[in-house]
Amino acid sequence: MQIGNRPKTKQVAWREKSCSEMATSETVGSNLVDEVLNRCSPKLIFPCSACDAVLGTKTALRNHMKRHLGQLGYACKLCEKKFWNVNDLQGHMSARHTNIKVHVCQRCGRSFSYKKTLVRHQRNDHNTMQQ
Repeated sequence: MQIGNRPKTKQVAWREKSCSEMATSETVGSNLVDEVLNRCSPKLIFPCSACDAVLGTKTALRNHMKRHLGQLGYACKLCEKKFWNVNDLQGHMSARHTNIKVHVCQRCGRSFSYKKTLVRHQRNDHNTMQQ
């Protein structure tokens, strides 16, 4: 099996090397430079200036800041309810306007629109901690 232009076995062997071994390896000159930087350089963090949250990307921080600024950028076209992100809007659409319930309890067959509701049901009704 190939990943990009390299065989999988070479990638597995490369991942087992330490950062100092990779820095002197011939693979650093190849297309693995980004992977070396991601694995061996300190991770960048983006702290929120309004709360204690620390995000991993600039995009995540920008989206997080929308909550502090009250910028609800995604509105439902059917009921005009507003959401922080497109995933919340999509969940709302399937739960409220299409009544699609894709999360099914394996113990009793009851179905739910949201996974978190299924998990709460399993915890409360079946005394389980399924993720």
